[in-house]
Amino acid sequence: MKLYQITLLDQATVPFYTGSISYYTYDIDDFQKRWMNLESDKDRVERFIKSRHGEFVSDSYRPVNIVQYDSNSTVYKSKEIHFNNRNVVLCNDYGCESTYRIRQLNIEIQWIRYENSYIKMARFDAEGIAEISPVADKFVQMSCYGNPILETEYQSKKYISDEFVEFDNDKVRSIVFIPVKFFKNQKKMMNDENITDKELQILMKDIPGEAG
Repeated sequence: MKLYQITLLDQATVPFYTGSISYYTYDIDDFQKRWMNLESDKDRVERFIKSRHGEFVSDSYRPVNIVQYDSNSTVYKSKEIHFNNRNVVLCNDYGCESTYRIRQLNIEIQWIRYENSYIKMARFDAEGIAEISPVADKFVQMSCYGNPILETEYQSKKYISDEFVEFDNDKVRSIVFIPVKFFKNQKKMMNDENITDKELQILMKDIPGEAG
């Protein structure tokens, strides 16, 4: 199965850290269309297009081509997890916590082999989401501050409200599979089953981003 790896500068880290992050997709055309609607940096978009068309182009200080693929990747198992009316604690890159109330959170997990790496990757779709204000018993409209890989839909008419129902139809979803855990070998990976709170923070870190 052909699986694409897209490696970009990680914009959800502190400014002095120039790390990169890799995402995965089976449909590079769908990714390009959706990502270009989210990415405002025209130079980064140009680098991506050059890389996709065969040039070796890096988006960070690491000598890693932006677009790569493995035609023989393997999906060993997959699982869907659904949470209802859950509070999720996310951390920005400075370690500051924010709590979000989510009415319905759907997560798709795949345990795969990409080249010689064994990876647990996931993508999520949240419907009905708001941040819980840390200073008052109120709900605040969610904002995304990290990498431009999250699509949002806002139906709420207010930025802040006493009632969570105001944000009941606000949505956020990832447009890629995000790696949440790496394994030394297939055997260790096959013993893994669910998603931990730490992995959930990695999966959804682009909501708070660097400093949100």
